[in-house]
Amino acid sequence: MLGELRLTVLQSLLAVCLLFTLEHGTVSCDTVVNLRKVTHQRVQEPLSGTALLPCVFTLHPSLSHEPPRIKWTKLWGQRGLDGLQKQQSILVAKDNIIKVKKAFQGRVTLPGYPENRYNASLVLTGLRSSDSGMYRCEVVVGINDEQDTVPLQVTGNVAHRRMLIHAAVII
Repeated sequence: MLGELRLTVLQSLLAVCLLFTLEHGTVSCDTVVNLRKVTHQRVQEPLSGTALLPCVFTLHPSLSHEPPRIKWTKLWGQRGLDGLQKQQSILVAKDNIIKVKKAFQGRVTLPGYPENRYNASLVLTGLRSSDSGMYRCEVVVGINDEQDTVPLQVTGNVAHRRMLIHAAVII
């Protein structure tokens, strides 16, 4: 219940931030796609909790009426000699179609996307320690793209949590 309330509050804050930037002329139209980098701070949530990773963008009017393609990816590990990090695709969304990779099915959603195609914020539920890392949101329109990254840290101790569950079963 608390997690749902918190998620609703975060969604509302994202909507307010988007409206504020649009109404106060702070949207730069240098490119076709402009990501609103809402936060640069690490998102920190407890084990088995829910995380909202923000990704809100605007589109500059263009000749192309193609809907934007949204892709979320998890990055981890050190950059290799080629300068690249390991990455795992999470989901891809375009128009009314959202495809979630098998490893994340049932755990990720784009809750604001059905009502507002400019809100690509990702919700990840049932957080695991392995979910900690850097997440990249990429918005592509034709050959134009923008991306933003959001660090996520899952806090808590797996062993301690298992002991609590085990103790509850014994009682």
